[in-house]
Amino acid sequence: MPKCSICDKDNNHTTFQIKEMMFGSGESFEYFSCDNCGCLQISSTPENLSKYYPTDYYSYTLKPLYKKSKLSRFLAYNRNNYFLFKKNLLGWILGKIHTNPNLEIVSHAGIDKNARVLDVGCGIGHLLYSMKLSGMKNLLGIDPFIEKDLHYENGLSILKTEIENVEGGWDLIMLNHVLEHIEHQHQMLAAIYTKLNPGGCCLIRIPTVSGFAWEHYKENWVQLDAPRHLFLHSLKSITLLSQKNGFEIENVIYDSTEFQFIGSEQYIKNISLSSNSSYLTNPDKSIFKRDDIQRYKKDAKKLNAEKKGDQFSIFLRKPLS
Repeated sequence: MPKCSICDKDNNHTTFQIKEMMFGSGESFEYFSCDNCGCLQISSTPENLSKYYPTDYYSYTLKPLYKKSKLSRFLAYNRNNYFLFKKNLLGWILGKIHTNPNLEIVSHAGIDKNARVLDVGCGIGHLLYSMKLSGMKNLLGIDPFIEKDLHYENGLSILKTEIENVEGGWDLIMLNHVLEHIEHQHQMLAAIYTKLNPGGCCLIRIPTVSGFAWEHYKENWVQLDAPRHLFLHSLKSITLLSQKNGFEIENVIYDSTEFQFIGSEQYIKNISLSSNSSYLTNPDKSIFKRDDIQRYKKDAKKLNAEKKGDQFSIFLRKPLS
């Protein structure tokens, strides 16, 4: 049994056989749950991991809406500005009509419009584009798996590179559902620490085994996403990882959705996310009724309030000195 990559313990860990189900290949991979810190991790990273990220992988296909009219840009500016900075009356009104949970999460980092923000593993930059529409200027995205560098008409750039190749001096570094894909966890946190300004924030959004979904669904939990998710942290393991690399934990916000139920219930019935009968691809032909979805949304909110959701956003602060 390999040692835990987070806490370095090699106790009698519990093993699980977990299938690839996003695309429905059914290929099985061994994971183990560390008896000490609770982190669930793949026993051996596949040598050809890239083959499990096809060109239609979701983070590479979300196209930013950059061909907006002047009115649409005006409304987006006010709405997104409110979500991030909470000081825009028109944006507050618009936000009642159209919410943006991702921007609302970022607002907890305490940044202003001049903050230097780096988004690691951002795909084609959907979140950063929304932040750019709010009036922020000092934004950069990086992702080593995009086809080529991207330069949008509003000045936003997404570079095909690794964090080690980016100069430091950032006020906020974000990893939105990225850390679970990274093989060298300590190396990544150490790199982030060196790139942040003193007092800077690192925002990490990840699925977590410290929740109802893993306890209830086990191998059928949708956010296992074998073999792409190499590490699924418990609150204890992400705390250990963060503190070992010099960070102070400032806040943890549970932000899970109805997806934890929709995907997992489908997996029980051997329905992949990409299946023609999946709710994500064809809601009308799925196994769910409208009442089911509404119940799942209500249950997700309840679990978040109880700190039992299947994902959270954790805010790490680099000390001032």
